[in-house]
Parts: sequence; structure tokens; C-alpha cells
Amino acid sequence: MTKINDAEDLARLDFATLANGLYYLTEFVNYQSAAGQFRKIRFFVVDGKIYPLHHIVGSSWSIHMATRRGKMLGNLAQIGEEEGFLAEFLSIIRPGLSTAIEALSVRIGLDYFGIDGAINEDGQLVLFEANAAMVNSI
Repeated sequence: MTKINDAEDLARLDFATLANGLYYLTEFVNYQSAAGQFRKIRFFVVDGKIYPLHHIVGSSWSIHMATRRGKMLGNLAQIGEEEGFLAEFLSIIRPGLSTAIEALSVRIGLDYFGIDGAINEDGQLVLFEANAAMVNSI
């Protein structure tokens, strides 16, 4: 993924080497917290039930499992934050997101799929992607 901030960023891209000429563009939604961190969540929906998988904290908008394995695993506060998120997801966080996730589930029409996203400062889901081909292990 590449974030394009302005015309100069766009001019620097080598389109000949990107995705065989196929591009998917979307608006960037800044989900950075007031403390300057980014938090990516992954959960799965199976038969309408929501199962959280991870909550990764990073300093960049582009967060992957390598972020978790690298910097996050050495940070006890971030590990504790992830553990708290996973433990409290169904009772505290889920009620605020249930409507959005249920609507997404109806639109996708699958019994099993994963969701990558974030929860913004207003408690709303910021959807990065949803599909049935996500890895469901840590």
C-alpha cells in the first residue's frame, strides 16, 4: 500500500511496476489517536457471531503482523492493551459496533469472513477490508 498525500507523491510513483496496471484507490481516513498511535483490529464473523483476533498498536498508519512481532511484543503496555481489548471486546466494544458489523455481514452475504479495521475516536468502525481469505491465527 502506498499513501499519496499530494501531487508530488503521485508523480514519484512508478505505475509500471505496481500491480500489473491495476489499482485500487480509496480515501485515507486518519485513525491516529490523540496520543499519536494507530491501532488496527482484526476480527472474524462466523454465523453472525463476532470473534476478535488481534489489536495491534503501531506508530505508522500501515500496520501488519510484522508490527506486532517486532516493536509491539517488546512493549508490555501495548501487550496489556491488546489483552484488555480481546477480553473486553464482546462486553464493552461490541455493542457500539454491532449495527455496523451486522449491516456489513448482510451486504457481504457470507457465513465466514474477516474484518480489518480500527475504532476511531468516536467509537465507530473504520473499515480497511473485509473478506473470507484472511489468516485467522496469530
